[in-house]
Order: sequence, then C-alpha cells, then structure tokens
Amino acid sequence: MKVFFKGLLSLGISLSFGVMQAKTEVKHPLEVQTGIVKIIDISHHKGVVGERITLRFNGNPLFNHLPSVPGSEGQAQGTIKEYCFFLPQTVLKGDNTKRFVQQMNATIYPAYCVSLEFHSVPIEGYLLTVKFDSSKVGFQLESGSSPKGEPSIFFTFYDRGKLQIINERHSTVLNLAHFDGSYLKKKYA
Repeated sequence: MKVFFKGLLSLGISLSFGVMQAKTEVKHPLEVQTGIVKIIDISHHKGVVGERITLRFNGNPLFNHLPSVPGSEGQAQGTIKEYCFFLPQTVLKGDNTKRFVQQMNATIYPAYCVSLEFHSVPIEGYLLTVKFDSSKVGFQLESGSSPKGEPSIFFTFYDRGKLQIINERHSTVLNLAHFDGSYLKKKYA
C-alpha cells in the first residue's frame, strides 16, 4: 500500500510540475507572430543633410527583406540600388494613411523613390520597394521606437553632395591635430 501511495505522490508531483512548465512561456527569437499589424502613421521629414520616411505600427511588424532581381540599366551599372521588403499581415489604418501612401507612390524624388503596394499572394500584406541612386544618396534602414513608444521603421536618405560640402568646410580632425594645450590650466592633486 505504501508503494502505491508513493507512486501516486510522485505522479501528483510530476503532474503539478508539468502544469508549472506549461504555464511558463518560452519565447523563441524566430517565433512567428500571428494577427494583423496596422500601419498607424507614415511621415516624411526633410532635414539638413537628407530626408527620412517613418512607418509607425501598433505592434511589432514582421519585416522581410526579399532578394531583388537586377533588370534596369542603372542596376546593371551599379548606381541604382533596389531593396524590396514584404510586410505580411499588415493593413493601413485610417484614410490619412491611405492618402499618404497614394501620394508617396506617385512622387518620385530626383535621387530615390519609395512605394508601398498591397499584395494578396502568397499571403496578404504590403510590398515596400525602395529605389535610390547610390551615387547621389546614401541609404540607411533602422528599426526602433517612435517618441510615443510605437514600433517604427525608419528609411533615411543622406544627400552625398551636402555631406561632401560639410566634410570640406569643417575640418575638425585638422583642428584637433593642430590643437595646442598651452593655455589649459593644470591641476595637481
């Protein structure tokens, strides 16, 4: 009889341990996210040395880089770069965001263009295409949080001409190389 109760006790402990393990969730870095993510805002900012397009989301988006197929003359020469990204299970929130996407798709800047198009195959989502002339602009892609804490993706285009002008006019490295520290007061302990 004692053996039977020990067996039940060990079975009860192992069952409760299994329940405890089932309650703790293990997050895997490549865990597939389910549900629809909304693009709540898209903004375009012009700065001194470039421009930035920001996409803000209501949750963490899936953002997949797709390989591009070279096809244009500029791509063959290496000056035109094209990157394609797919945002599965993503929708646009609100009429303002939809109007901005239409305007963004219709606008082609001299050195770059960004387009966002809805696709339903293989799954519903948006295809984001970025094309730019690498001889005129530099491109940087970042993900992070907006000032309000929303997950965001930032596309920054740096004007190479303006950066070259700044580099020629401001020679901070040369100024530091010729720095004479004779006027500094020395403090001894």
